[in-house]
Amino acid sequence: MVEVYKTNLEHHKQAKIILKKLREIGPNYRCHVDLEDCDKILRVENPKGAIDGEALFAIFDRCGFKIEVLPDTLSYRNLTYSKSIMEHVPDCKMVERDPNSDIFYFRIYENQH
Repeated sequence: MVEVYKTNLEHHKQAKIILKKLREIGPNYRCHVDLEDCDKILRVENPKGAIDGEALFAIFDRCGFKIEVLPDTLSYRNLTYSKSIMEHVPDCKMVERDPNSDIFYFRIYENQH
């Protein structure tokens, strides 16, 4: 399972603190924080099952940070299908490709027209 979140993390030191605490609640979690993204994206993958969202939100709360789920992030395993999605869904952009698999992540942006 993969979840993508918007955060208010600003610095690498803050991200390191959060990532360390996430490894404590989910030793199998693969986590990444993208501080360059405007939404300061936290991506959490658990190849062995579900992600404990309640514990994740509690960590952010205890550390004084904000987090929210980005429900408009899509993932697909097939590049051909993924290209079709980008052609047929307005304002859909690929935001990431997992280097360890053939999973592609997309974000649907609100129509600005």
